[in-house]
Amino acid sequence: MKRSLQEIAELVVFGLIALLVGTGLIWLLGGLFNVLGIVFFWLAGVLWYLLRFIIPIALVLGVVFFLVRLVVNPRKKTVTATEPQAGAPLESAAESVKDAAENAAETVKEAADTAGEKVANAVSDGDAEPETRADDAEPVDTSVDTSGYKEMDDEAEALEDEADDKKS
Repeated sequence: MKRSLQEIAELVVFGLIALLVGTGLIWLLGGLFNVLGIVFFWLAGVLWYLLRFIIPIALVLGVVFFLVRLVVNPRKKTVTATEPQAGAPLESAAESVKDAAENAAETVKEAADTAGEKVANAVSDGDAEPETRADDAEPVDTSVDTSGYKEMDDEAEALEDEADDKKS
């Protein structure tokens, strides 16, 4: 393709402008990174300054914490290599579960015996049915109109059906 002298000059000028804009952008990014570098350098200095004081304080506080814990709670035994301590927590847990199961079984047995005695006494007294808590209940008000609830349930079901239809 043959280009005219004017087209070649325009392409050279546009290329030079693009190089100038690109150089300007790189210069701006360099300045921005320089400022960011200064900010990060300052931030690192602040953190280093703080850590110079925080780490020794944290170490001293940790030592004080463990010393206080040791003084306040001296009942903990140190485990030696000759004492087999690995199964001890499991054995004590198994014993406590066994005790709890035995207590629950005794409670259920006592409740069954008591209920059986009440039923036997009621039958022997000539009562056909033992007293229940339902006898003490308040009467239900049947004059309340609940037809609106049925309509709302039907509407909710219809909406659910529509949602299911849209999904499939």
